[in-house]
Amino acid sequence: MTPPSVENIVTGRRTRAKSALAIVQKDKASAESRLERVSSKHGALLQEIERLDIELQEKRKSLGVVEKESSWLKERVQLRDVQEGLLTRRLVEGWEDEVSKKVDGEEDEVERAEV
Repeated sequence: MTPPSVENIVTGRRTRAKSALAIVQKDKASAESRLERVSSKHGALLQEIERLDIELQEKRKSLGVVEKESSWLKERVQLRDVQEGLLTRRLVEGWEDEVSKKVDGEEDEVERAEV
């Protein structure tokens, strides 16, 4: 048995190195391509997040306005319920300063106070 020649060893190394270089270059190209896509997607997602943050802030402001108006309207409806009840009672029972009196068997006449 004779050891391989230096020339054969060098040639084998070069062949393996060329093969490894081709694989590394192919993987590098693939990684660069994916990196471009991922970077693009990253930028798009950041922009969308910023847009959604702004939209969320606007929605929160709108919600605050709606909640404030809702609260005000609930109070207004409650007030109108009270007013409606009081006015209905006045129409049915009259006012305290009104006096009812009978006039010769006719229906009650109502004297009204001057306002």
